[in-house]
Amino acid sequence: MLPLVRLIAVVLSIVSAISCGRKKYDEHIRETPVVEKISVRYDSGVPGWQKDLLEGDLDNLSRLNVNVSNAEYANIIGLSEINASQLNRWLSERLKVIVGEDFQVKYRYSYKQRFTSNPEAFSETYTPLSAAVTNAENTGGLVYLKCKPLGYICDLNLMDGTAIEVRTPRVGVVRIGEGLFSPRVEGNREDRAASFVRLGTLFHEAGHTNGNGAHVCFAHAKCPPGHAYYDPDPDKGYACDEATNGPYPIGVTILKILYEACGTSCNARQKEQLAGIIADYETRRLDGHTYKDPRPERIP
Repeated sequence: MLPLVRLIAVVLSIVSAISCGRKKYDEHIRETPVVEKISVRYDSGVPGWQKDLLEGDLDNLSRLNVNVSNAEYANIIGLSEINASQLNRWLSERLKVIVGEDFQVKYRYSYKQRFTSNPEAFSETYTPLSAAVTNAENTGGLVYLKCKPLGYICDLNLMDGTAIEVRTPRVGVVRIGEGLFSPRVEGNREDRAASFVRLGTLFHEAGHTNGNGAHVCFAHAKCPPGHAYYDPDPDKGYACDEATNGPYPIGVTILKILYEACGTSCNARQKEQLAGIIADYETRRLDGHTYKDPRPERIP
């Protein structure tokens, strides 16, 4: 049995570690918001505990006290400068509604009307969006790509009984799954390191609202033979990006910014694990990648 003094010391160290992840603020994460937290609508199928965690993530983003001078980062994300105001604005334009894991998109969209004017695109063809993402998916983009080839504008029917007209992938509907909340760094789901991983995924999915024509929704590319995510099945292994400014590059760039911002809120092990996630995502940008036009497609 542990001596009483030692037992108290162990308990205090555990409490300290938990409070460090949950509550401690440093120069990069302000105690009060730097900008107003973005507003996201949650469909009725999103469990309350997941909503609470995501609201905490968006709260962390609103408290982010950074001003990064990095032209490469800015070019990938599509910002003139990288600070709390710009990052929150960027995400708010691309993430508007979150639906739950039980939201089955194939039963949740309906043909509303035919369109006669061509989408506001800047090239002629498109590539279907891969469904390789398991933590989350850009449901608005999926519906847009299902309906556009048939010449229809569709409604996306939410579980709460309301409908969203899908004239563009920029409607900002994202479906989340249990995988988004699975532990990828040690500690608690409320810890800042875990929160930052989820934010990286949200920015990744928001990146799927970019693009037009041949690059609408910035569909993932098939990872080549020899890659860790290569799959010989022709319908699988779409977990890489050909675009310099695709969803994986956007997500990893955000994670790099958040990694630096984690400061004393993340312990050494969490930082090591975050670095591993960053390294993995870096491999998803294929050799020969090029910058693609991020302007969003829209049916007039």
